[in-house]
Formats: sequence, structure tokens, C-alpha cells
Amino acid sequence: MSFDFFMCWTDSDPFYQTYIPGSNILVSLSHIPLSWNISRFPIMPEKLMIDSGAYNLIGNPQKAFNQTKIFKTQLSVSSGSTIPTLICHLDFPIPPNINDRIDVYRRVETTLANAYEFMHLYKSSNLPANFKSVGVIQGNNHETISFCAKEMSRIGFDHLALGSLASLYITDQIIDRVKAAVKVVGPELHVFGISGIEVARELFKLGIRSIDSSRPMMVSMYQCLIYSNPIRIYKIGHSNIQRNMPSLDSPLPCDCPICKKDPNLVFQVGAKSHNNLRAVHNYYHLKLELETIYTQVN
Repeated sequence: MSFDFFMCWTDSDPFYQTYIPGSNILVSLSHIPLSWNISRFPIMPEKLMIDSGAYNLIGNPQKAFNQTKIFKTQLSVSSGSTIPTLICHLDFPIPPNINDRIDVYRRVETTLANAYEFMHLYKSSNLPANFKSVGVIQGNNHETISFCAKEMSRIGFDHLALGSLASLYITDQIIDRVKAAVKVVGPELHVFGISGIEVARELFKLGIRSIDSSRPMMVSMYQCLIYSNPIRIYKIGHSNIQRNMPSLDSPLPCDCPICKKDPNLVFQVGAKSHNNLRAVHNYYHLKLELETIYTQVN
């Protein structure tokens, strides 16, 4: 079985699926105008996941979390979809600096309450068969993740996912959290916010086959290029953004759709359009590397 790699997307990003057929796209409500609809895609992705955007709201504690409003917006955004479309409920993320046990359980309980409300809304909507529900497990250790996973598995989601990992950069902690969820619900689990190759390798060993990442665009914004086989990252020329990274002054051999057109395009800087072209290049190589690792592991 193949794995699903979802590329995180905002409304100013390139349409990755127009360059690389078979691309899966993750759209977060916090990264698009609420009036946006998938009809604006010139070509539909292979699969679409619509996140609640909760992770990007954790820095604004005054922002109201409303499951009903979020769900209605997700339906509006995905209206007319005929491709596999995954709708995530509104969870309550747990940043790495939140360690108070009462606060953590409060967030987990809110996540579960939203999950029950979401499922009522989802079932009442009688959506087409190409729509599937995604429950997001929260927690920051074995105890809280196991508790949330057990409760979430009773609600009846089509798929489950694990959140609050995007800002956790310690591989062992990430793997431990995933193991805690897998022990309860099995490996058919989407893991949010994975960018490291070695982390992905360990997840694939656990049986995980669905992840997402924003790394290709983030690396591009820092004026860097990803190449695969083996995975390497270079800064462009004498860029001062990443001082300790090896530099590259001319293109390496590359079969990505951008470099096939003109390999010098990925070396341009100074505009969002330049970042977008470089992001397509980076996405091509990260996706290729992940596919290779998944095949090796399985």
C-alpha cells in the first residue's frame, strides 16, 4: 500500500497538483479567506484534507473556538467536491510549553466535546460518499493521548489523526506520542505536521502511512533548496538567511517540472512568485524522498 503525503497549502501558494499529478493538499481554514472555495483550483488534487485551523489559533487565546461555525465554513470551502475530501473536527492543540495537568486535560476534554458536536453535525449533513470525517487526538504524554484516543475511537470517525506535533522538534518525543496513539487505535492514523525525514522513517516503521508537511514552502522562504537521493538542503548562493548551511551557486541535475523548464528559476529571490517556484521544486524532492523511504521500510 502507498502512503499519503499532504502538502500544506495557502491561497497564495502554487497549485502543486498542476505541476505534479497525484498531489494531496491540506487546506487549513486559518490560511485561506473564509469565502474561498475549491472551485478556484484549476486542477483538483488527488485528495483534499480541510483542517479546522485550530493549530494556528493557539497564539491568540482570545479567539473564540466554535465547532458549528468551523464546520459550516468547511462545508462551504469544500462545496462541490467530487474527490476524496477529509473534514477534520475542531480540536484544542497543546503547545510544548503547556505542562499543567489540569490545563492539558481541559484541552483534551474540549477536543472531545467538539468531536461529539462535530459528529452530530456531520451525520446530519448527509454528505456525499467522497466526504470522510477525521477525529484529531490530542495529548502531550502517554496518559493523555491514550485517554483521548480511547474516547475518540468511540465516536465513530472514518479516520483518526494525531495533533500538536508540528512545534515539537524532539524525534523521540514525537515517536513516543505516536506509539501511544497507535497502541490504542492502530497505525491507520494521520500524523499532522511532520517535516523531518528521519521522523518520517520511524513513523513508517510503525505502520503510519499518512502525514503532512509545510516544509517545502518554509525551506523556500528561507532561500533554500531541497534535493533528493540522498536528501540534501542548500542555501542559495551567499544568502545570509541560513548562515551555517552549505551553499549552492548553480543548479544540480533535477527532473522537477520547474528545473525542466529553466533550472535557474529556483535561484531567483525577492518575490513570492520566486518562493512558489522553489517550493514546487522542494515539494517534488521531499515527496520523492518520502516515497523512496516508505518503499524501503515496507
